[in-house]
Amino acid sequence: MESKSEIFSKNIEYQLTFDEYLEGQRAYIKTSLFRYYIYWVFGILGITVGILGILVVPGMAASYIVILLGAYCVLSVTLFHRLRVTRLWKQEPNVSKQLSVEIAEDHLHFVSPHEDGRIKWSAFCHFMETKNLFMIFRQRNMFNAIPKRVFSNSGEVESFRNLLRRKITENK
Repeated sequence: MESKSEIFSKNIEYQLTFDEYLEGQRAYIKTSLFRYYIYWVFGILGITVGILGILVVPGMAASYIVILLGAYCVLSVTLFHRLRVTRLWKQEPNVSKQLSVEIAEDHLHFVSPHEDGRIKWSAFCHFMETKNLFMIFRQRNMFNAIPKRVFSNSGEVESFRNLLRRKITENK
């Protein structure tokens, strides 16, 4: 006997918090794994080599430069990233505005003070899930974040996850 696909629809309203936005941006930067991990590797390696250089040849200026470059690499994926996200949060008014979303079998309909758009599932290329968010991508670097807190229970979260898997996987 064939099982019928689950149909999920819901209207939700939410305002993304800064912490949710930061979580989404952190997850997004990790999608560029090479860049993310190369900064960590070069950062730690630079700091280690610089310290070893100071221990072997005290006063060698190149060792201090290597330490600074290593520290910059580590800070760029930690502190500097948070500063960039904070600046983006403040510069982009739509990110923190109230948003209404109609979730339907054939589309998502987003309504905010600045936009009103119905987007067919075929426009989305992939999705990601974090601890607190669903991130739905229209392009490699453009996504809509939907917080899991807008769903009434874990069953609705699972139903939405299944809808995303079904609809976005169909697009590939």
